[in-house]
Amino acid sequence: MPEEMIGYKILELSLSDIIFPKDELRTKIFFEDLDELARSIRTVGLLNPITVRPSGDKFELIAGFRRLKACEIANLAVVPCRVVDSDDMRADLQKLHENMFRESVNPVDEGNFFKRLLIKNNWRIVDLSVQIHKSPSYVSRRIQLTEADPLIVSALADNQINLSIADELNRVDDPDTRSRLLHYAIHSGATVETVRSWRVQYEMDSHMMPPVPNVDPLAPPDTDPVAAAGLPKFGEEGYPTRKVEEHIKESRPCFSCMNDIDTRDLYTMFLCPSCRAVIEKSLRPESTHEDPAPAAKSIEKEIV
Repeated sequence: MPEEMIGYKILELSLSDIIFPKDELRTKIFFEDLDELARSIRTVGLLNPITVRPSGDKFELIAGFRRLKACEIANLAVVPCRVVDSDDMRADLQKLHENMFRESVNPVDEGNFFKRLLIKNNWRIVDLSVQIHKSPSYVSRRIQLTEADPLIVSALADNQINLSIADELNRVDDPDTRSRLLHYAIHSGATVETVRSWRVQYEMDSHMMPPVPNVDPLAPPDTDPVAAAGLPKFGEEGYPTRKVEEHIKESRPCFSCMNDIDTRDLYTMFLCPSCRAVIEKSLRPESTHEDPAPAAKSIEKEIV
């Protein structure tokens, strides 16, 4: 079929004539992944042309960001391009289809781009899902990342965790616990099943805590807040009125020096029994190769 009949034409364009769009789908490019592609382009050329559209006296890139970057690394003077006539909405959809079905895109980048499309085109989630042939849950799951914990979003964008682990961590409502579990997940290489078990255990522990009395903040000043909350008065409670605060510090012994170290500062190693015995012998020749002491958990109680 002649190329003119299917809405595009192939031209060889100078790299200086190609500009990047304002709303780019990808925010991070790992250039080490492009070296192999650049070597291939130097050897056999660019087999799959990039897609552009006219923009004034230049051409705006629609699809092929990684290929264009690889062409720059390969020092090509001209690049084969598929030139199409597309409006803004069609160009945005072409970016999505090119990247989602041909090149992997980080879920964080997808979520940010999805959100921009909803606002830009006044779409609902179901409208966008129809356009990209994905389920509404696929779209909403990624859009939710735009308002998630920044630490989790950053780890996901850097490929330190996957989307399923990020979903589990975002369900933890306590910021400190969420940060601690994220640290464990990154440094231990935990699977989503492990992280889910951490989250479930946290929720069970949270439900076991005694409820906080619901005192009406709008109660008149002369109203006794203890009576308003339905609590027993002093001398009628039947238990001490002292408040006990617990400060918990989790630590484990270092494998080398055997000093108790905060678990946030420890690193995980996966060793077979033979390698472990060799390392133990080199670090502690007098050791009998007994298992390290169990995790130490010290609780300091301060009575107020």
